[in-house]
Amino acid sequence: MPTQHNAEIPSDFRVNHIPGFLIRRIQQILTAMVFEETEGYEVTPVQVAVMMSVREFPGSDQRRIAEILAIDQSTMGNVAGRLEQRGVLVRKTLPHDRRSKVLELTREGRNLLTKSEPGVWVAQDKFLACLTAHEREAFVNTLHKLVKFNGDHVRVPQDLPPASTRVTKRSR
Repeated sequence: MPTQHNAEIPSDFRVNHIPGFLIRRIQQILTAMVFEETEGYEVTPVQVAVMMSVREFPGSDQRRIAEILAIDQSTMGNVAGRLEQRGVLVRKTLPHDRRSKVLELTREGRNLLTKSEPGVWVAQDKFLACLTAHEREAFVNTLHKLVKFNGDHVRVPQDLPPASTRVTKRSR
């Protein structure tokens, strides 16, 4: 018989002061919020991120998109494969390098991204709603700083192109 857990967790509970635990909770919360906002489109946050990256970095191969998103090659292959089976992405083999696969969105993929991407931004805005504009900027800047400073500790590094070559939400 399951135990009933009605007692409040004290605010000084040590786990609640571990940044990694809080970041994990933030990821869980944001993922749930994205699923809520994209309900009906049957996409995951990672699939939307892959589609956004393919759109924003045309001509990129599967390896490059994996680097941009800091996901391992096997995960990238699985995500691309599911998107390809769904008909929203095509993987084109390069004649000079049969191992490289350039990713392109199909018309269906562009339509799916047009419909689902706004839900990602709505989820982000809802998540950050408790922060002032200044706090939002400071929060995101702090996250960037932590990622940049500690990025060499991960198995899958992130390799973003210079900011000037990227398309941002505001410039679209």
